[in-house]
Amino acid sequence: MEGPDLSEELRGIWDLAVRESQLAAALMRRLAPLWVGRDAEGALAHEGDVEDAQAAVALRTTTTVAYGQIRDAHEALTLFPLLFARVEAGELPVEWLRRVIHRSRDLPEDDRKGLDRVMGDWEFGVTPETFRRLLGELITWFTSLLDLSPVERAQRRRHIGVPVVGADGTASLTVTGPVPEILAFAQSLDAAAETLQSAQRHALDEGPESEVPFDEDGSVRASGKTMTRGRLRYEALLRGEVNTDGHEVPSARFAILVTIPFLSLLGRSEAPALLEGKHPIPADMARELAGGCPEWMRVLTDPVSGAFLPLPPERYRPSPQMVTHVRLRGPECAVPGCGRASCRGVEVDHIEEFDHDHPGEGGVTEIENLHVLCWSHHQVKTAHDIDPVRLRDDGKSSGGGTDRGNDGSVKHGGSMSSPVDPGIPVSRTLGRTHWSLGDAAELTVQDQGDLMTPLIVRELETAWHQHLATTAHAPELPVDADPSRPSAPTSRATCDPPF
Repeated sequence: MEGPDLSEELRGIWDLAVRESQLAAALMRRLAPLWVGRDAEGALAHEGDVEDAQAAVALRTTTTVAYGQIRDAHEALTLFPLLFARVEAGELPVEWLRRVIHRSRDLPEDDRKGLDRVMGDWEFGVTPETFRRLLGELITWFTSLLDLSPVERAQRRRHIGVPVVGADGTASLTVTGPVPEILAFAQSLDAAAETLQSAQRHALDEGPESEVPFDEDGSVRASGKTMTRGRLRYEALLRGEVNTDGHEVPSARFAILVTIPFLSLLGRSEAPALLEGKHPIPADMARELAGGCPEWMRVLTDPVSGAFLPLPPERYRPSPQMVTHVRLRGPECAVPGCGRASCRGVEVDHIEEFDHDHPGEGGVTEIENLHVLCWSHHQVKTAHDIDPVRLRDDGKSSGGGTDRGNDGSVKHGGSMSSPVDPGIPVSRTLGRTHWSLGDAAELTVQDQGDLMTPLIVRELETAWHQHLATTAHAPELPVDADPSRPSAPTSRATCDPPF
């Protein structure tokens, strides 16, 4: 394709963009075979999970992103060969091909191949806006030929998106569906909000003895004002019951974990807390949550590495405390690249398999031999398509044995405990697991630690050194001086976050 008339500098940018698309096409050719037999009749539910993990390692991304790229590559080569050839020839930006792939995904395969035949001969010296408009017209045309009513076509797009977590402690959830249904749902929320607001107003008028609905923290009673309609819509939606047509929904396997640094809990630091081990929330929000929580758990971490300190070995089934520890150490499925959260749909797994027939010969139930796997990857590990090995500090695989140091201390998989109290570890580095993903990828993954612990320790060290520097130059008090009333103003040691 003959490009536009550009200056020498812009022509260089154009050429680099063309080269980038060609490299992306070369990557697609490498990724496409990893789709394997996922579309084959009788394919297993976890078919392709090993290939997703392998690609995630090579691409340095998550298994979800790797799956998307493999799928795009497979569809590009099998459904859109003419457009793919134009990308390889440098005549079509790869982003335009991806747009065709994604925008046409609701069409049958035969129609998508027809789309490729129509667009394969286009002259692509058009603007992106023109390309998008023409693509939209074609997809609308193909869609109109389907034997579906407009309502049926809209119903195919019913879904709720994955929560998007913000940086300020908030998150958002998107609901998509047919316009009439979504508008009716919004009107029902409005009606609920109006009813609740009226009930709150009535309770306030009746006096302090009446109960104000949804006023758990007493803010409505204290202010004398009802909640806003927007807040009440939110409360009605959040506290409403989900209709499962009579099918019992199992109770949550795990409570939602919020890990708060101790000094942040005391208000002496603003280091953020972590929700489910991966979503940072502001310290003031964490303190508010902790204030309303009936039960706290103390979690010890190594002050240098932030490694979570383990509990002693136990029976085959891990204790609730051990499960909580493993979740803290790995908030997501342990398979490299998998982003499935460890708070739902996961299983606590023995890295070295527990031998039920000969318990003394298999992997023991201790923190160093446990991790969390999503259901799919647990099946893949059971089938021996992936193989994790827990490493000791010396890099050798850990079989759950017990070593004794020269001072009588006991070592469990890399953690050294006190000879006085074996339950108190002295120091611990972050643990490591070596993964073999099929026969095409191997890597060693380090445990996740508490990232805030080393930073807070550095913050305290900085404050202490500033304190020493301040007191070293402070004048000595006279013998008869009152220490509680200094004769001159004193400075308070402060420090910035240790970033």
